[in-house]
Amino acid sequence: MILSLISTKGGTTKSTIVLTVGTSKAFQKHFKSVALVDFDEQGTITEWWESRQNLGLPKKHFDVFNVSDLSESETQNKLLSITESHDCVILDIPGQSTAGYETQIGCLLADIIILPTRSSTNDESAVFKHLVPIVHEILSNNPEKQGNFHVLPSFTHPLANLKTLGDYFKEILPDYIKYLNAPIPARSVFENFNRNGMTLYDYKKAVSSNKKLEEQANKGIADVERLAKAILNLS
Repeated sequence: MILSLISTKGGTTKSTIVLTVGTSKAFQKHFKSVALVDFDEQGTITEWWESRQNLGLPKKHFDVFNVSDLSESETQNKLLSITESHDCVILDIPGQSTAGYETQIGCLLADIIILPTRSSTNDESAVFKHLVPIVHEILSNNPEKQGNFHVLPSFTHPLANLKTLGDYFKEILPDYIKYLNAPIPARSVFENFNRNGMTLYDYKKAVSSNKKLEEQANKGIADVERLAKAILNLS
């Protein structure tokens, strides 16, 4: 399975979702090997991986690859090699004000494309101004991709009414972009867990002596495992 996280702006939790879903227990159980592919020049995933290796944290079932400095043809060849050697490949596509070839590759190669979107005017504008035309064009030329695109509300209010949220997105989205009913709430744990190359489960173990932080970690884990299972149900 190839999964792409795509947005034409930064700060929509793409990298957070890649790290958490890619290292979730649901994915670990379902796939023998997972590749996290960092397209972003900021290198969030790459820096996390380097920190993890420097601290000697276990590799487990996932690998990380950085393709941000490769040419278009080199990127395609590298991705072919990665997909041949891993059961699941997750692409962290950089946020771009206007979509570049990375976004095109992410849309064309993936079996599932997730569009993380905050419930804000700016994020909705980015989706409709930049992503919807790209999706429409791709589907016009590749009708077999119908049903592959899913909007995921990200960093929503923890007490938001999920039915109201879902109804809102379903109303504003074109019928060729689906709604993924597994919103990621705004939680402080998602801002802090990945320091020093930790996964959410590493973080939970590290803060186990602090009941408040451990509770926050458990809530974040529940959010991510719910999302991971929702994605697996699409495959």
